[in-house]
Amino acid sequence: MPATRPHRAWLLLAGISLLALVIRLWSLDYYGLWYDEVASIEIASRGPLAIFTDRFGGMLVQTPLHYFLVWLTSMPINPASSPILVRLPSALAGALTPLAVYLLGRELFGRAQGLIAALLLALSAIHVSHSQDVRPYTFLVLSTALSVYCLLVARRTASARWWAAFALSTIAALHFSYFTLTLFMPALAPILLWVLYRLWSQRRKERKSLRYALISLAILGIAAIPLAFDIFHVHRTAPAWERLPNILPAQLSLFFTRLAQLGIGSPTEPYIQLGFFLLAALGAIVALYQRRTHAVLLCILLTLIPGIELAAFRTTNIVFQRYALFAMPFYFLLIANGLVSLWPSPRARQQLAHIWRAAAGAVSAAVLTLFIFSLYIYFNPQEHRRLSSLPDYRGAALYLSQQAGPGDLIILADEPALGMAVVNFYWHGTPPAPTYDSRDPRVFAQRPTGSIYWVVSFFQQDPGFVASLPSADPAWSDPANFERIVIMRERNPESVLTGMERLVTWLETRSLGFQPVATLRGGIFQAQGDPTQAAESYRRAGAYYPQLAEEFLATATGFDARHNPNMAWREALTSKFMRPGNPQVHLLLAQHLRDNGYPDQAQIETEIAQALQK
Repeated sequence: MPATRPHRAWLLLAGISLLALVIRLWSLDYYGLWYDEVASIEIASRGPLAIFTDRFGGMLVQTPLHYFLVWLTSMPINPASSPILVRLPSALAGALTPLAVYLLGRELFGRAQGLIAALLLALSAIHVSHSQDVRPYTFLVLSTALSVYCLLVARRTASARWWAAFALSTIAALHFSYFTLTLFMPALAPILLWVLYRLWSQRRKERKSLRYALISLAILGIAAIPLAFDIFHVHRTAPAWERLPNILPAQLSLFFTRLAQLGIGSPTEPYIQLGFFLLAALGAIVALYQRRTHAVLLCILLTLIPGIELAAFRTTNIVFQRYALFAMPFYFLLIANGLVSLWPSPRARQQLAHIWRAAAGAVSAAVLTLFIFSLYIYFNPQEHRRLSSLPDYRGAALYLSQQAGPGDLIILADEPALGMAVVNFYWHGTPPAPTYDSRDPRVFAQRPTGSIYWVVSFFQQDPGFVASLPSADPAWSDPANFERIVIMRERNPESVLTGMERLVTWLETRSLGFQPVATLRGGIFQAQGDPTQAAESYRRAGAYYPQLAEEFLATATGFDARHNPNMAWREALTSKFMRPGNPQVHLLLAQHLRDNGYPDQAQIETEIAQALQK
């Protein structure tokens, strides 16, 4: 591949950045806000003082800086009406990231590699997805890429300004996400130690640079102190290191696949991902041959160490690959170097060069085509779920607003408490009919005079799901299908308990996940006045997300202490959904039931807690 001239490179980069901006602003309002986005907005809506000072439970899992930014952008326009403004900062950060990737690539490998990696990131459907999300992941990618770039330039130039830029960009990364401290900094630490060692070994020549480096690191340490206090208060279980060798290969494969995921699916995508990995390996080998050892080690450290950490945490905790999305630029840089290395050198024989150039062009065109096709998948409503399966609660809430009336009852099943937060967000807390979590013991006391709308949401786009709906039963009719949500209408219901038994029996035949369905079965035993069988069912259900269950329980306790019983109740039900066998959840629910005039249900909850403690 011929060398790229500086002015031409900047023109190409401007085009890539504009393309990235257009793609990330395109259809920014097409998909409704999902649970994590709504949680960010809810927490941010408490105001700046609470964001920075009143932090407990779920308020500890993201930094105050991100919540403050969400609060600012949610003020001019109600996000329930339009999420464009509240999503805009993520989109802008995503659009700026190709510039940072180019600068990194130019510093590590060359202009051509920087441009290719910037283009791949601009076209990455996974990066676009997170750029249209009210979460801090694109800020993390941008700020960490700038941090590494500033570090490299500071090391090369010994400039106080660049060491200051390194400190500022890293502090920004720290205060946008805790994953900077837990995933990025451990990967960057060997590079920092190497830089300090080199400065120390040449301290006569590099005395000023060493001083600047130590000052910047001291400032970083001070900036990280409040974040460390927050992290220590978040419930996490230590990794089970003995399990790591068994899951590490599969988890690393999943991690690298997620960084370059296309959404094509099996059986084709695994082979494509293997091809990307081989290109990255080729890029690393060629760079080593070219004596760019520091560039290769940097990219490997910033991709491999976070992947290993995620695998270690996964031995006992729930983790997602998006936590280490900041590794994407470094993986793409290795792929870009691999693509550039395929092109023949000017000294190659002319006849061979033509064949070589054609093959390299075909591979490069194939990679570019695949990334463009992944964008088609992402923006296609029928295919979108391959890359971003988010429940369409906005569509479901609108449908229920049009269909349900005061005499009806709405019951959210399977992922109910999470769904309750989102639909109430779209209804502003005033639903069109009484709305209950399916694990709420009070729901069985309801006597609807109209219909029951059962909202089933946790199924994984099972192709046979809609076809198997129990609509053949005269009691069920009018199934409405949304993204990962089906709403079934039960006309003239005999009772909530009868409908719940019918629903759970049908879900059990679909084998849609033992834990959620077993928890619903425990609720039926509870409604029948059998705390022993209910406790046994809850115990057998196990835990869905045990660490998240503790987090929601801590949040519920925090809301209780702040005299907000409605939020405490919702968070406690979410904890019950995650880990129904925890007696502390049932004791908390029993207290709320007792305080709200449900003595019989409170007694059963207490007995369930006692049975679970045995």
